Amino acid sequence: MIKTFICLIIALTTIKFYGENIISPPQDKTLKIFSSNTQKKQYRQFIKNKNTNPDSAYSYAVTLLNDIDSTLIYNKEMAEMFRFASKYEGDSLFKYKNGVTYGEKAFNIYSKLGLEKEAARILTDVADYNFKLGNKHFSFNNVLTAMELAKKHQDTITIRECSLIMERIHYYYHNDEKTSRLYNKFVSMSNESEIEQTQRTKALNNLFYYPILKEEIDSIITVAEEIYEKYKINSHLVSIYLNAVLKYTDLSEMELAEKYLKKSLPLLRNIKDSGYYYSAEGYYHLMNNDFNKSIESENLAKLYLNKGDFNPQMLLRSYDILQWIYMTRGDFKNAYDNLKNLTDIYIDLVNDEKIIELSKSINELQNTRVEEQNNSYKYIIKIVIFALIIVLVGTILFFYAYIQRRKLLKKNLQLEDEKYKNELKAKDDMIKVKRLQQYQESVFIQGLICKLDEISKSKDITTSNTRLKEIIRELEGRNDISNWIEVEKSLEGNNNTFLENLVKTHPDLTINERRLCTFIHMNMSTKEISNITNQTINGINAARTRLRKKFGLTGDDKSLITYLDKFDIM
Repeated sequence: MIKTFICLIIALTTIKFYGENIISPPQDKTLKIFSSNTQKKQYRQFIKNKNTNPDSAYSYAVTLLNDIDSTLIYNKEMAEMFRFASKYEGDSLFKYKNGVTYGEKAFNIYSKLGLEKEAARILTDVADYNFKLGNKHFSFNNVLTAMELAKKHQDTITIRECSLIMERIHYYYHNDEKTSRLYNKFVSMSNESEIEQTQRTKALNNLFYYPILKEEIDSIITVAEEIYEKYKINSHLVSIYLNAVLKYTDLSEMELAEKYLKKSLPLLRNIKDSGYYYSAEGYYHLMNNDFNKSIESENLAKLYLNKGDFNPQMLLRSYDILQWIYMTRGDFKNAYDNLKNLTDIYIDLVNDEKIIELSKSINELQNTRVEEQNNSYKYIIKIVIFALIIVLVGTILFFYAYIQRRKLLKKNLQLEDEKYKNELKAKDDMIKVKRLQQYQESVFIQGLICKLDEISKSKDITTSNTRLKEIIRELEGRNDISNWIEVEKSLEGNNNTFLENLVKTHPDLTINERRLCTFIHMNMSTKEISNITNQTINGINAARTRLRKKFGLTGDDKSLITYLDKFDIM
């Protein structure tokens, strides 16, 4: 029987041990970074959906990233979530600012983990987003770092992406005519992978940043359409068509410009495409001298472009076209409104150290437009507009500084007023206490006089001596706590919330300690407190030291008066 029982126990123990190891699922180490089951569930859903349902995966990723302190967690999974969110925001939602923010966080984690190849790829995306935002300086720094890391690991895909961005930045700053070299380099790319073809299409699109001929535009369109027909890569074909419209318009090839306007219309997929379409259409109508249609198109462009975090250069062109048309028509109100928006974008595009560079850029823009129009009247208008921009910027800066000074002055006056009110209150409270004490002293003396008069009339010496001893004890104890109780009641009767809040916070204070706190709160000096309470100055100082210890105020920087003042507003 005993043997059977022992065997049973061993069997059950064995089953329990192996059962736990068989049934319990393996724990993902990644899940240890999450503090709740909800977060772990969200991470599992992110992993499940990131390849099949990006919209759902993005929602889970953003929720998690907002709940977790990424400065304390550095692992590859966290970096991947930031990278996913960055590319989704930038490439799908066209929210380039968010793409930069998430991308920089992913880059920082990759760098700390030593994953330089991954760090280079996400930083290349960040460089692209910064360029589209008009942050050319940041884009340049991003792409230099990414290029260095990519070359270190011989990552040809990232190197090519960095090269494309660098060429765009180079043209922006120097306006070099390198069309033939770029054309031969990118148009002739023949790698058959879909990823390479996507890059090839993007490269073709970048050629429009350079001065190119009609024949080169035709070839670019032909190659882009071949890629589209073979791989159905639609991401850049719309932009190629619309950039071609702008270039054809500049070359006065109005029929070709109109042709590709019509071809791009069915390919529009989102607000970004729509914004670029109407911007190009507005420019086409302007150069075709159809000002009414140009205004209509550019207003639509503004509507779409302001809904997204897109390249501000498009908005600049729309506002510039509109302000010029309205100015030539004498509609100064609408001209001013568009000019103001134009100025605001310039201010956002340029940081403080590049104010001089901004002025230079505006002058170059004006001179280019003057050469194209070849009209002295319009030249004068542009000069006036530039002056207005400078005046407007100066006025904005002046009023901003003026408002800040007014706010500071108002705040200082409020502080002075509050300080003055507190001083008056403290003095008023002190006067009330002293008057109350004088009254109590007067009543006490009158009582003593009556008692002494009775003793003088008494013939019983024993009784008289006993009464005299009682009077002496009363005199010795005239500063007894009972006197303070009356003072305290008087203060409470005058809506003194200080005592109420003090007693609530520190119910263990003695009556003498409450009394001392009240006198200190009223800004009474140690000498004044000594005179009122008939205690020595050393005794008052010792009592203050005991209070500081009871309140936990250690160090010279902890003021007892400051600590007591807070009980006025609790």
